[in-house]
Amino acid sequence: MIPPRALLYFFVGTFWLAACTADDRAGTRIPPLPKTDATQRREAALKLLSNLAARNPSAPDIFYQRARLYLETAQPEKALNDITRAIELKTGVGNYFQVKALALRELGKVPEALEAAQQVEILEAGTPELYVLLGDLYQQAGQYAPARQYLNRAVQATPFNGEALYFQALVTAKTGDTTTALNQFRRALGLNPGYVATYQQLASIHNALNDPAIARQFSDRGLKRFPNDATLHFQRGLSLQKLAQPDSALMSYQRA
Repeated sequence: MIPPRALLYFFVGTFWLAACTADDRAGTRIPPLPKTDATQRREAALKLLSNLAARNPSAPDIFYQRARLYLETAQPEKALNDITRAIELKTGVGNYFQVKALALRELGKVPEALEAAQQVEILEAGTPELYVLLGDLYQQAGQYAPARQYLNRAVQATPFNGEALYFQALVTAKTGDTTTALNQFRRALGLNPGYVATYQQLASIHNALNDPAIARQFSDRGLKRFPNDATLHFQRGLSLQKLAQPDSALMSYQRA
């Protein structure tokens, strides 16, 4: 059995680099490694963790760390299985419930994700990341008052948090203030140009406002970073259709 402290040192060293290549949600961070290298490192880490889990089936941190990597590689079902195992082995750890909430959110299980996120707040002091998660889950549940409260806390703690500003804008848009929402989305995009959902929302809103030229600009900007995003291709097609360019619109719809 590997001693827990040795495992901790292993995880700190192994996953520091993986954390640096996570979803581009911070305004200042270490630039990611080339995609191929990052993918290879994650695959190697997953293989190593799987070997460790087989030899240490009662070590919850192994399952927690593997769950985090499964989330990074868009495998939320596997992440949920691992983090559920970690919680069974060791209850009362806030980080475990936060990963569970993230996995459930990816699976579209909002009520269960919200319950897990609330458990984190009970177990540990709140963090900006947790406040953003709670804000998003509350807005998905249509509970806009608590969503605003948590997102305001996140922005107060980290004023240049582009993800928090994005969800603030989303709540503003859903509650009918389109003009303010557009300004908020633009600010969020300036702080975090690597968040695809912001381009999607800006293109969608401008198309809905019958401003296809501006909508197309945001679709094009987003597609430079995310060339395979179906939503952006669809919004671009809608813009081109409104601009009376049916052949180009059809190509975008086909890509979508």
